[in-house]
Amino acid sequence: MQFTKMQGCGNDYIYVNCFTETVPDPSRAAIRLSDRHFGIGGDGLVLICPSEVADFCMEMYNADGSRSEMCGNAIRCVGKYLYDNGIVPRADLTIEAGGQVHRLHLYTRFGTVGLVTVEMGKPAFAPEAVPVSLEGERVIDRPVTIAGGEYHITCLSMGNPHCVVFV
Repeated sequence: MQFTKMQGCGNDYIYVNCFTETVPDPSRAAIRLSDRHFGIGGDGLVLICPSEVADFCMEMYNADGSRSEMCGNAIRCVGKYLYDNGIVPRADLTIEAGGQVHRLHLYTRFGTVGLVTVEMGKPAFAPEAVPVSLEGERVIDRPVTIAGGEYHITCLSMGNPHCVVFV
């Protein structure tokens, strides 16, 4: 199987072009390939696939084999992969991920992509949408005690759950 390993801001994934490759059991492959000691190593597996509603579709599998809806860093890497490999010769494209279509803009220099921006949509702050099991309508700058220390957390979802601690 041909693959490319890329990272964006530290999120490292294994990318497979499913226009030329087949991954029969992506969940199992993600577990095996993501192992940092006996596999390629990574946060998971990203499949670049056809889409009926966008230019391409990004399917994501976490290192434990579970499906993930979205990762901003991974989708930016998909945009770079598509352009740098001559699959998309333009700076604007759409990628379906997690049931939503995201618009990407690629900034190129000397024939390769150096920066990608993506329209991520609006964040979801409702605890049930994240999900987070803390009370209230939103968890924003909420003080919590973890391992004896107090932290102020903000919980949100951009297609996958985030707990943000500003330091």
